[in-house]
Amino acid sequence: MTLFLSFRRVFILLLWLCSAVHLNGQVVKIGAHSGVNISRLTIDQNKLSDAIFLRAGKPFTALNFGVQLMVSPARNQSSPYWKWKPAILFEANLCRCGGFMELSLTSPNGIRTFSELKYRIYRGEYSAKLVGGFGPFEFMAGPTISNRFYSGVQIGVNEGWKYAGDQFKVLAFAYELGAGIKLNTVHLSARFQRFVGGYGRKSELIPIVFDHYQLRFMMHYYFLRRERGKNWDSIQWD
Repeated sequence: MTLFLSFRRVFILLLWLCSAVHLNGQVVKIGAHSGVNISRLTIDQNKLSDAIFLRAGKPFTALNFGVQLMVSPARNQSSPYWKWKPAILFEANLCRCGGFMELSLTSPNGIRTFSELKYRIYRGEYSAKLVGGFGPFEFMAGPTISNRFYSGVQIGVNEGWKYAGDQFKVLAFAYELGAGIKLNTVHLSARFQRFVGGYGRKSELIPIVFDHYQLRFMMHYYFLRRERGKNWDSIQWD
């Protein structure tokens, strides 16, 4: 309940910021993006019982892609180049995410077996970020809603994939922070994303909640642009 109220306050703040940018926002840009994820699953406790020991494994590298819309104030040719410029960025993203865990099981007669758990997760992510910049540099922050479509686990290199939907939340909340640089219609950025309240669920296989965070290196390309006063009422986009 506390988590829900916290995110409700964040979304109220974002709605207020969106309205403020909309009142002054004269430029709308639409584009697509893709990027590389470096993600990792972590846990707060390693020794789950006398027979089960679990720890975070190596990072998981994968891809993401999606679309975005940015609303920002119109350019003022007489304003300083390094003046703070606010904007709102909306993103819809499809992420192929995952992570590795190292599992150790001890049998009643003291024999230990080691396995690497490889998780693969497909999920949609929907976010609204406040963006501000000086000159070509941009800084961004905002909440993200994650909707998991599928998750599977491979226990050992030579084993097949098994369904792992009971180990992860269907809907989860995260925050994202980032910085980047814009080069005309191309924007490059580095992001950090982490889930609030954990991303996993307790299951029969893993009786503890996973956390999940990732670094993202993104490239956004804006191929449509409209500016109020220039071509706002036209059906044509720049």
